[in-house]
Amino acid sequence: MKRHRGTFAAILWVVMVMFAKIKFADEREEARGVMALLRKGRVRLHTVQENGEAFFFVPESALAVLDELGVQYEVVGRGGWDAVVQALRGALARKV
Repeated sequence: MKRHRGTFAAILWVVMVMFAKIKFADEREEARGVMALLRKGRVRLHTVQENGEAFFFVPESALAVLDELGVQYEVVGRGGWDAVVQALRGALARKV
């Protein structure tokens, strides 16, 4: 029974969470930001390379963590899980 509740919670999380596509100011800020998000543990972080630049998809709630630490970043887009999947698939398709 617990297994089903966990699966349902994961599906609900994916459907309800909005993501921000962000770009860090420079490599130092990227390292600070990624480490801060990874320390939080439950933050999902997806990286996409477009035109030689790295973009990260993070839940909008993760932006508060970056703001709290003063990490410099720019939000370049917003969307749901479908936008994240589309960007990841697009990045893979460009490599072929």
